[in-house]
Amino acid sequence: MTSWSDFMVPRKDDFSIFLRKYWDDLASVSSRSSVPVMVHCSAGVGRTGTFIAIDMLARYIRSLMLSAKQNGLMNGKDSEESILNEAIYANLTDSGKSILLQNRSTLAKCASNIDVFQTILWIRSQRMKAVEQDTQYIFIFDFLSYYIQHLTGEAEMFDDNV
Repeated sequence: MTSWSDFMVPRKDDFSIFLRKYWDDLASVSSRSSVPVMVHCSAGVGRTGTFIAIDMLARYIRSLMLSAKQNGLMNGKDSEESILNEAIYANLTDSGKSILLQNRSTLAKCASNIDVFQTILWIRSQRMKAVEQDTQYIFIFDFLSYYIQHLTGEAEMFDDNV
């Protein structure tokens, strides 16, 4: 991604395209090699830490969703009761309004397992100062909210409201 300026955050839709391409490229390379992938921005902390955190957490969220679908836990709209649950992405929009998703009970039940703060602490134990700007930390939550909305089918990918 060449349009992600130092100390800043990218647009969510641009990052989503970048992340999807990264996952596709990684799958292609992984099938031919066992060499680890290195991710690095200019200093190797802000953007690198943000990318690594989102990559880790988005993969985890995706695995939760796939597991829930395979176990029959996500069949269409969830019950009214699930709307009362606070999921990990609640109140993380630019407007500050809560997002009411109908298909989120599985994520709400697993929200305690998705800990952005602890993920950042772990990354920082490996690379000091990773995710160095508050805007980058907030972007992690914001992007994961965006990602979950698209995984649950509650928002169209690449819509104009990003």
